[in-house]
Amino acid sequence: MKTKIFALRALHAVSFTALALAACQASENDEAESSDTTDVFNPIERSSTIEGTVGAGGAELRDMLFNPKAKCTVPAGTKLAIGKFQDGFYKTTRPASCTAFGDEAAWVFARSVSIPSSSYRGLVEVRTNTSLAVNMNYAGNKIFCTFGKCLITSPLYAQNRCFLRDTVARALNTAAFFLQRDIGASAKLRALDCYRPAYVQERMWALVPNPTWVARLDRRAGNYSKHNRGHAIDVSIEKGGTQLDFGSQFDEFTRRSAYGAEGLTDTQRANRELLRSVMERAGFAPYDGEWWHFSWQGSPAPLDLPL
Repeated sequence: MKTKIFALRALHAVSFTALALAACQASENDEAESSDTTDVFNPIERSSTIEGTVGAGGAELRDMLFNPKAKCTVPAGTKLAIGKFQDGFYKTTRPASCTAFGDEAAWVFARSVSIPSSSYRGLVEVRTNTSLAVNMNYAGNKIFCTFGKCLITSPLYAQNRCFLRDTVARALNTAAFFLQRDIGASAKLRALDCYRPAYVQERMWALVPNPTWVARLDRRAGNYSKHNRGHAIDVSIEKGGTQLDFGSQFDEFTRRSAYGAEGLTDTQRANRELLRSVMERAGFAPYDGEWWHFSWQGSPAPLDLPL
């Protein structure tokens, strides 16, 4: 099904009510989601590559990620099957013209390739606009940071792009409308993480094998995060481009990250309550262990399409 691009906009109040009534207020921690029969009969969608196009100036391909000696140049406009992202490169399939490569796999510099939204089958893209800012934390180099120390210092995503299932994107639109209606047009929801490829979840565990903070993905058992399904979002609120004070940073590995943490100021607690209020009214279910994390009902097939 062709992917649609969402430019978030205010919807009619009747649609808001319908979305909220349709949502399930499940309270489980979907970051450590248990196995379910859906995955037993419908395992992760098999295709884990998407189509990308080489941009102006062409692109240089390598036969191995850390071997700059064996190279091949492909011209602008070349279509490539794009796989997982790692250390600045996408894995791809070697074009027939690259005869010097001994392997069918190759790696292409991520910035040399453009990927249309329509390549993300089953997902819609949510873009920055007047009511929402897309600021994907895992596209940066400061990940899992606590008191200035970051456990991951290279991007896990090549792109600062937010994708969600269609219904979830619509609900996020609803929450953004509620926020601006409540506190004014200068406020925006800030999307910190949306759809997350399964291979990224595995890489997180490989880099930070701590079950207190990182869920261990188990493909055989069917244990996936709702982020892998496009049914969860990590979000905060910004005003005038500055994030409000929530009492902890996103993905901070301390007790302050829990919604009901002790020692918060009145302002910090009020900001958390505001965020939870607009998300719950739109139909999302909160997670008490992380003030920023919200999920949607249902468990569609997990995805492994690269970001």
